[in-house]
Amino acid sequence: MKFDHYNIRQLTAGDLAPYFNMVERNRKQLEDFFTGTVSRTRTLEDTTDFLAEMVERAKNRTYMPYVIVDELSGQFAGFLDLKNIDWSIPKAETGCYIDTSLAGKGAGTRAFQLFCTYCFETLGFRKLFLRTHESNTAAKRLAERCGFEREGVLRHDYKTTSGLLVDLVYYGRLNDPASSRTVSFEDYYSGKLLSDQEALLQENYTKVFSIDGAVKKKEEYTKKKLDNIVFYKSVGEDDLPVINSIRSEYGAVSFVLVEREMSGSYRIETGRAFTPDGIYDDYHYIMLFDAANQLIFEKIVNLFNGQQETDLRKYCK
Repeated sequence: MKFDHYNIRQLTAGDLAPYFNMVERNRKQLEDFFTGTVSRTRTLEDTTDFLAEMVERAKNRTYMPYVIVDELSGQFAGFLDLKNIDWSIPKAETGCYIDTSLAGKGAGTRAFQLFCTYCFETLGFRKLFLRTHESNTAAKRLAERCGFEREGVLRHDYKTTSGLLVDLVYYGRLNDPASSRTVSFEDYYSGKLLSDQEALLQENYTKVFSIDGAVKKKEEYTKKKLDNIVFYKSVGEDDLPVINSIRSEYGAVSFVLVEREMSGSYRIETGRAFTPDGIYDDYHYIMLFDAANQLIFEKIVNLFNGQQETDLRKYCK
């Protein structure tokens, strides 16, 4: 597997020195969530045994370690692996870290995307999953950029190097070549499309999750804190399973359920707001969009002290 001047290949018994040097350079970033690597590579002698064990497990296909090699310098630029492999499905957990000197330069994303494609197309996996801590923004962003979807939180699922039990966010990606999953960012107020870097600089922004170009979910952030979820569900789909899924994934956060349907060339969206407890918030709206995706009519209904208030808005081009 190659991109730019990097090559991704399986780790071998002859990789002792460059592998140990890579771990040494990155030991600080590995301390909390690569417990095995940190504890088994304290000396070159320890690393020799650890490397031999990984190579032996790779022969049995119970664990599969890979390295990202910088062909210009010969140094190892990162590490990828497959663990917790279940060949009966088949599925595997993915792990990844990139050398600190390359952080934020896109090499990690390109390597991981290429690796996932290899796992699906060459190794034949039907599902890949990734676990990370809620605080690991880089890992979560990497998963989302590479088509993984957040599936929930596993409580007390990992013990850090210091012995602390922590919850992990669980991401999954299916081998579904027919679906193209993307994550993009919008300005919170105007809806203007933002680049990843622009979004990082914003206090208020919206993260948009799409499949095959259709928006499926929006996460609205104010002051960099998740404030509201907008979930687009199928017309007639039961609310309760969707509500339970949202509350399981996000915990206590307000959300809006939206149904979309077509009427000729027009699109109608009906949204209903819910409290963090999953209770209807006495607020709903209807929006009408034309064929050019322009909002042309909006009806907003609120219930205050038992009295219904309706706001009608027409938009002219």
